[in-house]
Amino acid sequence: MPGPPLPAYVVMGPITTFLCRRQSHHDVQVTAWSVVTSPSPGMNANLTGVTSSSANNVWAVGYDTPSGSSVGQTLTMNWNGTAWTTVASPNQGSSSTVLSSVSTTPGASIVQAVGRSGSSGSLNPFALRNG
Repeated sequence: MPGPPLPAYVVMGPITTFLCRRQSHHDVQVTAWSVVTSPSPGMNANLTGVTSSSANNVWAVGYDTPSGSSVGQTLTMNWNGTAWTTVASPNQGSSSTVLSSVSTTPGASIVQAVGRSGSSGSLNPFALRNG
């Protein structure tokens, strides 16, 4: 028997300091959203995908341009049920690396993300998997 529906999350890019969380999981008549403070790690943070395996394990991905750089790098964040934290994630070489989507399944510990790396005119697929 499946568990209760997970809370809904939405990510918006570019971000400054927030991600939104819907308070009600399944009551269509109650759609209250709240702003949840999140890290803003660099100069140009953008979130492009979100997934969850439980209410206490939500992942958001995208890209950010660190201070002093002009190259986009992967951005990975995790919600532990209380707060968002930035989680280190690898990049491909010295060119831009962008994550555009992320996926997992309820109860799973494995999270996979996809995107692209390279520069204009020479882009390559890029995929990550934790664990």
